[in-house]
Amino acid sequence: MLRAAHTGPVLPLSRCRRFAVALILGSGGLVAADAHAAGVRGAGSAKLGEWKSAPSRTALRARALRRARLAALRAAFDELDGPVDDEAKRAVLDDGTRWTGAYRIVNEQADPDGVRVELEVEIDIARLSKFVAPPRAPAPSAVRYHVAEVSAGRGCEVEAEQLASDLERYGVARSKVGTSEPISVALSCDALGAVPNTLLHAVRIRVEATAAGTTLLASQEAAFGVDELSARERGAGAVAEALASTILEDPGGVIVRVEAPHPASRVRRLQRAMVDQLGGVRKATLIGINPDGSVRLRLQGRASAETIARGLRALSMPDFSITIVGVHDARGLTVRLR
Repeated sequence: MLRAAHTGPVLPLSRCRRFAVALILGSGGLVAADAHAAGVRGAGSAKLGEWKSAPSRTALRARALRRARLAALRAAFDELDGPVDDEAKRAVLDDGTRWTGAYRIVNEQADPDGVRVELEVEIDIARLSKFVAPPRAPAPSAVRYHVAEVSAGRGCEVEAEQLASDLERYGVARSKVGTSEPISVALSCDALGAVPNTLLHAVRIRVEATAAGTTLLASQEAAFGVDELSARERGAGAVAEALASTILEDPGGVIVRVEAPHPASRVRRLQRAMVDQLGGVRKATLIGINPDGSVRLRLQGRASAETIARGLRALSMPDFSITIVGVHDARGLTVRLR
């Protein structure tokens, strides 16, 4: 007979994280790296018979936890709407712990033969979708920058290697292309310790990217995980996405004309969804209201108007739909809300 080793009501992980964010970010000085993560369920088990000699209960439980985290990650892939690059998906699953570093145990059962655990894992679905999207190689003439150097402070060496690899995955050049300018990236990590009244650890990740003496990006983010290493890995992943968007973005952006924008709350939700769910969109800003009542949004990032239109066709909003009226050129399109 199985016995319940961990059951009963547990504070949802999203609420734990929001509480942690409030504690760590109370001063307003940091951005939460995992602010858009979603809870995904996964279960895993491990049996004594898998070992030639009897393992410790710690080793048995660790294997079950690892399998549950990977099960949740596979479930997260089922939630992605856009195309997925198979090579990128394999890389994510091979290194799945860095995408599943914050979780809570929903249920844990043990008997003489083994252990089974069920988890709720926080996975940043929006970032995962962008990370595994099929790569798009820009024309050499469109490559403005390449990353020449990534340096790291003490305790951040592994994250520097991860950052460089992630940037390449997002499409950032690692060597000179045409007339591209070199970028130097500096990374630092500070452990903030265990977050009171939660099971999470927090770290602060700082990144600064410079080109020809000009600062392209300087930011710091708070990240959370079940231990310090997990938090650092998650923070470095979020920093890589922000940095890639800055390096690859079209400085002029794409102008989206939105017809039938009322009520205004719809436009705000649309802006948020564009940033969270459309690959290659880093920022969506309201820049004007037209005489006919339509509004104009400027989308900054590396995505073209056609790419944005494809993403909007697949975007699902709970209380309104989006119709593509027309794509005018690489920098402009019109949509209508219904």
